[in-house]
Amino acid sequence: MKPFQILTDGLCDLPDPLVAEYGILTVVDTPITVSKGEESIVMHGLKPQDFGQVAYYVNRGYSAHTSCPCIYMADDEPSEGEFESVERITRRYLDQGKDVLYVAMSGSLSSAYSHVSSLYRELSEEYPDRKIICIDSQCMSTGLGMLIMDIISYCDEKSITDIRDILPFIEANRGGIAHLFSWSEFSFVRKSGRVPLLPAFLGGALHFQPFCSNEYDDKHDGTRLLMPVKSTVRGKEKYARLVAAFTRETIIDPAGTIIVAHGDVQEFADTIAARLAKALPDAHILYGPQWRVSAGIQVHGGPTSVHINYHRAQPNSFTSTCELVKKL
Repeated sequence: MKPFQILTDGLCDLPDPLVAEYGILTVVDTPITVSKGEESIVMHGLKPQDFGQVAYYVNRGYSAHTSCPCIYMADDEPSEGEFESVERITRRYLDQGKDVLYVAMSGSLSSAYSHVSSLYRELSEEYPDRKIICIDSQCMSTGLGMLIMDIISYCDEKSITDIRDILPFIEANRGGIAHLFSWSEFSFVRKSGRVPLLPAFLGGALHFQPFCSNEYDDKHDGTRLLMPVKSTVRGKEKYARLVAAFTRETIIDPAGTIIVAHGDVQEFADTIAARLAKALPDAHILYGPQWRVSAGIQVHGGPTSVHINYHRAQPNSFTSTCELVKKL
C-alpha cells in the first residue's frame, strides 16, 4: 500500500471501474449549479448519462455551470448520501498517516486549483509532518484522466513512495496530453458564452463540426486555453478524417494509447475510433460506452461533445497547430 493518496476533480472523466482499480486515487465530486433569477439548484454526483437533468433546466431558461468542488467542511458530519468536502476527505487520509497530492483540473478553466492550494497551505501548518500538495494539471476532462493514468503507472513503475518525486513527472508530461474536442449542437456552447450567438447559429445551420484543441497560447507563458483551430469542418466524416490525419502527424508513439470519449453520441465516437484505427493500426484505442464525457463537461458543449486524447510531441502552440491543420 502506498503511503500517499492522489485526489483529483470529478471532471477527470475516467470510467468508474478504472477508478475503482486505482486504490490510491480518490475522485472528488464536482457539482453542477443551475440558476434562474434568485433560484439556484446544486446537483451532485451526476453521471454522464444524467446530463438530461441539467438539460431539462437549460431548456427552460436556466443557466448552468460547474461549481468548484466543496472545499471546506461544515461543522456537522455529512449525512448519508451527502458528498464530502475536499477538506474532510484530505483530513481523513492525513489522519491515517498518509500524504496527499491533489491533481487539479487546469487552473485556466477552473478555480479548483486556486481554492485547494489555499486549503492545503492551511493544512500544511496543522500537519507539519505530512506532505500536502496541490498541482495544476493544465488538463481537462479525459485529458486529465489520461494524465492520472500516466501518474499512477509512473508510481507503480518507479515504486514511488514520496509524492514530491511525482511533481517533476507531472510538470514534464502535462503539456504533452493532446486535447482535441468538438460538438455538433451549438446551443450549449452558446449559452456557456464560449461561442457568440451568430457563429453558433451558423455553425448549427451549416452542419459545422469545429476542430478545437486545448493549446498553449503564443505568449509562451505556460497558459493553456481552449482554442477553435478550424471552425468550418463540414460534417462528421470530414472531422473524423481530420482527427485521424492530425493524430497521425502529432502522436509520439504510433502504438500508444488514444482515448475517444463522448457525451451521448456513441455512433460518432465509433466513427472517429474507426478512422484512427485505420490511420494508426498499432494504436491502443480506448472507446465505447464506458468512455463518456462527464455531465460537468457537457454543460459547456452539450451531449454531442466528443473528446480525443493521446500523447503528442511538445512543445505545441495555437499557431503551430493551426499551420499543421491547414496542410492536412
